[in-house]
Amino acid sequence: MAETPNVVPYVDMPIQHASDRMLATMGRRTTRAHIEQRLAAIRSAMPDVVLRSTFIVGFPGEREQDFAELMDFIEHTPLDQVGCFTYSDEDGTTAAKMPSKVDEALITERHQAFMELQAGLHQQRLARWQDRELEVLVDEQLDFGRYACRHFGQASEVDNLTLVDTELAEVGSRIPVRITGTEDYDLLAVPVS
Repeated sequence: MAETPNVVPYVDMPIQHASDRMLATMGRRTTRAHIEQRLAAIRSAMPDVVLRSTFIVGFPGEREQDFAELMDFIEHTPLDQVGCFTYSDEDGTTAAKMPSKVDEALITERHQAFMELQAGLHQQRLARWQDRELEVLVDEQLDFGRYACRHFGQASEVDNLTLVDTELAEVGSRIPVRITGTEDYDLLAVPVS
């Protein structure tokens, strides 16, 4: 990827958990150390890479210690876009037949704790874009003069947006912008002439 000019430096790696015990229970065939080594290698090869991942809380057998390891991982592993899902049984899956189900109230509590921590971390990661000039794709007009756009590290329908206030944009076009700040999970930008 790093040597291919027409491939954007964006990696979606569904890690799912960071506890070795839970990774084994989920059948992931990896360890936290291996995941950390892989992420370090990706960052070394592509320093500007955008990393996206997803996690599951409340998988059968998840103990407090497992959840604490997951929280430690997301706190110390810079990820740009993160999704977190609550476990629920799916008919026909191995997990649906597993014992040691986690109580739904505890799953909800863990999900909220994860998302609260991630919200603050996301703001820290957004700061790396401040004052950078990027080319964005204009996706749609939101209001008169405000457009939802995406740069190379923002996948359609799953990631945050770059919001641009301008009258010069045309949906489907690419425009150069400078990042000026943030609004919730999104970046704010102005066109660059």
